[in-house]
Amino acid sequence: MGMPGVGKTTLVAHVYSIVKVDFDAVAWITVSDSYRIEDLLRKIAAELSIDVANAEMRGLAESIHTYLQGKKYILVLDDVWNAQLWTEIRNVFPTSNSTGRFVLTSRKHEVSLLVTRESAIHLEPLQPHHSWVLFCKGAFWNDDDKECPLELQKLAWKFITKCQGLPIAITCIGRLLSGKPPTLAEWENVYRGLDSQLAKDVIPNVDMILKASLEDLPYNLKNCFLHCALFPEDYGLKRKMIMRQWIAAGFIKEKEENRTLEEVAEGYLAELVNRSLLQVVESNHAGRLESYRMHDVIRLLALNKAKEECFGEVYNGSAAGEFSVDCARRISVWGKNLEQLR
Repeated sequence: MGMPGVGKTTLVAHVYSIVKVDFDAVAWITVSDSYRIEDLLRKIAAELSIDVANAEMRGLAESIHTYLQGKKYILVLDDVWNAQLWTEIRNVFPTSNSTGRFVLTSRKHEVSLLVTRESAIHLEPLQPHHSWVLFCKGAFWNDDDKECPLELQKLAWKFITKCQGLPIAITCIGRLLSGKPPTLAEWENVYRGLDSQLAKDVIPNVDMILKASLEDLPYNLKNCFLHCALFPEDYGLKRKMIMRQWIAAGFIKEKEENRTLEEVAEGYLAELVNRSLLQVVESNHAGRLESYRMHDVIRLLALNKAKEECFGEVYNGSAAGEFSVDCARRISVWGKNLEQLR
């Protein structure tokens, strides 16, 4: 449990990647604040490679229960907002003749009450020393020693203080600064931009840090980034799919340095990962990046930016009332409850 951006999903993903080989069956599902039990069960079935294409609710539950019976399994429910969720689905999973392990991540205290105190892990913001190490790793990632020059250290601590110990903010500001000349004048210019936003009391410190990373994107790269935000939360962005969509949308307009449009698009993907605006989900056996996701905190800011610039809007059927697209140049529509859309 912990606040957004503190590293809950990152920590669990790291552990999950290590221990999953010890289980007969594994499944990772992102829940979020808007969910339907049937959709979650279908996602679990898909993760377990169970064919439930024509199954109704009861059949879904029975298929999952039967498949897991007698197996050693682990289920991760990421980003749980409602404690009632576990009450609604726990009977789906067998407990006799089976060894089940369940991991839930949440920003809600009520969810942590579902388990014993010994089983709950509360992630706190990073301590100053760890914040410094992470900042230097991002800001000086291209240097062998990853050390901050003495003349920049005082200002570096000011940046770190604004990040409030949140890894996502520290990583983003570090990667933003890594693209600037490591001079006091250049860093002070970035810091003044952040400080002016704070003086206006427009957004909290962390949002301000992330917003600066968005504002620093070149025009074509910003369009590609905002396009990624129009997909559902935690959606797995496949490399070939997203590159082709960028090209079709006209975001990759010119060939650069005798490279094909596909090569330019792949370079854009690499740059978004380098700036920590996209996270790598999957690589192939040769180490080539194949699948990406956008952190939900960054996605929220990106959607606000997309709306502000009339780039696009998202409708998922959960909002009440009419959906206005007066200035949106792109509309992303997904979900089951779309009868309100008109």
